Amino acid sequence: LGDVYKRQPLIIATSHFGPLVSSTLTDNLLADHDPVYLRTQQLDGLRESLLITTNSNSSQAAIALVNALRAGKSVSCAVDAPAYWQSNGASDVGGSGTIFGCPITISATPVKLAIAFKAPIFWIQPVWQDGRIQFEVQRMEQPNPDLPFRQAANAWAQEYLALIENLMRSGPENQNLNAPMWQH
Repeated sequence: LGDVYKRQPLIIATSHFGPLVSSTLTDNLLADHDPVYLRTQQLDGLRESLLITTNSNSSQAAIALVNALRAGKSVSCAVDAPAYWQSNGASDVGGSGTIFGCPITISATPVKLAIAFKAPIFWIQPVWQDGRIQFEVQRMEQPNPDLPFRQAANAWAQEYLALIENLMRSGPENQNLNAPMWQH
């Protein structure tokens, strides 16, 4: 990510696909960015101090996210699941787009955080490539705060879903058949 984004909070968009390498992200690629991971549940093997979990108390998770970003930390989140899975059944909460031609609404949390904290969003995804784990790193389009929120969220969702679709089209070594998108 270079020195340009050092000491600046980042929003890291990732997925439930590819190899699980949170420790590599934490200790290497994002070491200068003090990452925390937004998850729906506890992850085995990841230091608890790095997790913000939403499964027990979403209000506490929101407070923890704001506090982390105010402290200059970066937030990593995988939002490749239908929004109704993450919002107690509300299917219209989030950003909408299509994947393989099917409409879907996903969480707009990365968009809300990026706008509120003027934080850049990066796609950082581990993938197997040529027998090694590589990281796809790409700066995503910054959500436009001048647009109505739903329009900005939809534009970001479509960009994210295109990245997910490309990942789902990749080789079997990068698939996770338990990933939410396969179940959608």
